[in-house]
Amino acid sequence: MDSSNTSEIEEAALPSTIPTVSEVVAAPTSLEEQNQPSDDEQPLKVLRTWRRFSQQTLAKAMGTSQGEISRIEKRKDMHVSTLRSYIRAIGGEVIILAKFPDNEVVQVTI
Repeated sequence: MDSSNTSEIEEAALPSTIPTVSEVVAAPTSLEEQNQPSDDEQPLKVLRTWRRFSQQTLAKAMGTSQGEISRIEKRKDMHVSTLRSYIRAIGGEVIILAKFPDNEVVQVTI
């Protein structure tokens, strides 16, 4: 690998399966919750509410507005840095995995 590349690639010690947001967060129980967008539509919103953050509280932690949090949660595509800031603000860490056709999985740190 070129030494000028700032990305590091490490072999990942992973569990045999990695849970999805749906598997980590309990299924909705109220009719109101069931009518909300699915986990697939807004997984960041699901994680935020699971971690008990309001959009306003998260906005303050990220140094942005509540409206911007709403827009971030609705995006289908975003910068890794935006995702990292959001996840760190709710107490997590972003880990990127690359899986290859031979089923080898490596963790990519950027």
